[in-house]
Amino acid sequence: MSWKRLVALSGLLLALAVLGLPTFAQEPPPGTEPKPATGEKPAEEVKPAEQAQPAEEAPKTHWWGDRFSLYIEANTGAASMARDIDTSISTSAQATSQSGLDIDALDHGRLAVGWKLPAERGMLQVMWTGYRETSYSFEAVGSEKFALLRIDGEITNQASRVEMVPWWNVFVEDGHLQARQSIPILEEDGTITYEYDNPDLNTTLENEIADTLQNNAQTLDLLYQREFGGRTFRGRWSAGLRFFSYQGTVPAAAWLNDADYGGIGYTEGTYIRLIPLAEKTSGIGPTGSMEAQYRLFRNRLTFYLQGRVAFVVQDLESDTGDFYTLVSSAADQQMYPVPSRLNESRDKTSWQVTAEAGVRWRILEGFQFELAGGQTSYQDCVLVPTSLLIPKLVQEAPRGTSALYNTRDFLVGSWRAGFSYQF
Repeated sequence: MSWKRLVALSGLLLALAVLGLPTFAQEPPPGTEPKPATGEKPAEEVKPAEQAQPAEEAPKTHWWGDRFSLYIEANTGAASMARDIDTSISTSAQATSQSGLDIDALDHGRLAVGWKLPAERGMLQVMWTGYRETSYSFEAVGSEKFALLRIDGEITNQASRVEMVPWWNVFVEDGHLQARQSIPILEEDGTITYEYDNPDLNTTLENEIADTLQNNAQTLDLLYQREFGGRTFRGRWSAGLRFFSYQGTVPAAAWLNDADYGGIGYTEGTYIRLIPLAEKTSGIGPTGSMEAQYRLFRNRLTFYLQGRVAFVVQDLESDTGDFYTLVSSAADQQMYPVPSRLNESRDKTSWQVTAEAGVRWRILEGFQFELAGGQTSYQDCVLVPTSLLIPKLVQEAPRGTSALYNTRDFLVGSWRAGFSYQF
């Protein structure tokens, strides 16, 4: 190797040594740190105090919660009228009709959708309840203060004034109407008898009419509900707003004349049809409920009693459609038909009351079966005429027919069963 190469290599090594000294001085190899002469441990390097990190704030929970808390419920069942709708009508002091509608079968259902609030804040809920008629029966008895007089064992055509006695009986079931007229006989001793085996004094008529009257009632409740109490005995209250509607047809029977003609002019459903009252009612008002619960087996089984009331402002309408009344002529003692129609509407406040008892069984977490039965009274929601004011003579026909009205309750007893799920 020449001397020039040796000098260049020596200069390169020297340069590397000079540049590497600071690095070796700052980072001595392990185990080579110098120890103090006194034998004490070297003081540890004091690190600057770290700044305190502010604690992370807990995320705020929305009033309606941060998780999917939908509640759904579906129930189906059946119901029937707990009391007939009374459609009795008085035409005069001499002629009255007692009649009633019995809706003996209704479909019943309830649907609910809600949202459960966090931290035991309760639930917001929309609940629909409905009833729909599937079968009905109707009965009517037309009575007058007239009877045929029997003299010396013979029945005459002379009508005599007596106490109110039946002339017509009308019965409707499953769309089949049967009407029977039995003429009362005033015996010489003052008693009233009937000869049911005498075809001259008895008439039976039959007819097929509508097998459903399309009666239905439903409510829509917007509710806030909340629970309270302990683990075994608990309660639940709710408050909100109710929308109510009822519509359908209520038949009535009546005497359509105010003349002294025994047995003539009754709406027996064949030659003279029944009076169909088209009903329509809607209402709105506050509602609330209170429920008592008894829970068993770690809340898997719950027995409950519930009462609900609503105070609604109702708009009622009743329309008979076109029908004919009968007026008499003094000149020829004949009866003539006169077109008539009755339409009435009014506003009325009323109460709606429900009492219910049932059981709930939690099958899985959030999944529940419910079985319940109770009674509901929609008070004063049916508007019916109670007295007809009919012209008696042909000369009075232009004044038309009018009526006095009253309200009736829609009272049903029902049962239902269904499932609910809380997400």
